[in-house]
Amino acid sequence: MEQIKVMVSEASDIWIKLLRQYVETDPDMVMCGEANSGMSCIMEAEDAEPDVIILGYDPSESMPPEEVIRQLNEVVPNAKIVLAVDQKDRNNVERSIGRGIHEFLLKPYNKEKVTKVIKRCMQE
Repeated sequence: MEQIKVMVSEASDIWIKLLRQYVETDPDMVMCGEANSGMSCIMEAEDAEPDVIILGYDPSESMPPEEVIRQLNEVVPNAKIVLAVDQKDRNNVERSIGRGIHEFLLKPYNKEKVTKVIKRCMQE
């Protein structure tokens, strides 16, 4: 089986580092890109061609998450997008599933949840 190529976009370097550790310690996955904003995620994704993108929801970002998702779906149409949210933002994003979002993850992250969601995306 070919490794799942995972890209992470998070505003926090701490979250990126944690997610990278989860991905790199799973033999079924490989990290193919990192970004800290929606715009950099779009540009990086075009080159990285990820299978799964974990996109951290940041309501304060200049580009609305809906626009980031729309552009990612144009640039890498085969990538599965997982939206990562805090509990307080959960209701705002649940409606996004089926509109370019395949799954969502609740923060704080844990390795079991993250790897399970990534692998489930690839089974769809």
